[in-house]
Amino acid sequence: MELLQRQIRTISMVSGSLLTITACSTSSDATKPHQANLTQPANATQTSTNVAIVPPSLANVGEYGENIYDAAKAGNWTTAADKLRGLKDAAHQVRLDVRNANTEDRLDAQVGSVDKAVVGKDRLAAMREANQVTLIAANMSQPFNPKIPVDVVKLDYYGRELEAWTAAKNSGKLQSTVIAVRNTWDGIRRAVESRIGGGTAVRWLND
Repeated sequence: MELLQRQIRTISMVSGSLLTITACSTSSDATKPHQANLTQPANATQTSTNVAIVPPSLANVGEYGENIYDAAKAGNWTTAADKLRGLKDAAHQVRLDVRNANTEDRLDAQVGSVDKAVVGKDRLAAMREANQVTLIAANMSQPFNPKIPVDVVKLDYYGRELEAWTAAKNSGKLQSTVIAVRNTWDGIRRAVESRIGGGTAVRWLND
């Protein structure tokens, strides 16, 4: 259990650091010519230079999923219900913005699972189902080549998975999640080290 808690803290530290650094880089780039304007309408997925950006509705889906996860973890069902309404609206808009029937159907089904868990105030189920929403959103954003690499977002997702399965005391799921973390980390290790350096957290994940 202590090792798993250490893994959760480390994954959160590494992914959080890279997410923050990348976000800051994105903000500084906003003043450059031809940079995507994130205040444009939700259905505008390309800039005038034909560079794709992640539709705001899709980004919102991921954010709401994480919000619901946090609210369910804290047992705050009022907030969870409020964020669920936002998630439903964002998922509806995604159908207009992305137009990919297969992934949209999967997203709709997953939102339904989150709805059921939140209405039933099932803490562990709500955490798991909401976290799956963040993964679906991350995968759907891949074709838009987001500034923050999808695998970095997935590390954040896996950190929450470790929390959820630890709470559920499911050793099989924990083991498979640890393997997924390692595989994802191996794919982005050099990029992470180049951005945040070879600190303790990075060295531990490389062990």
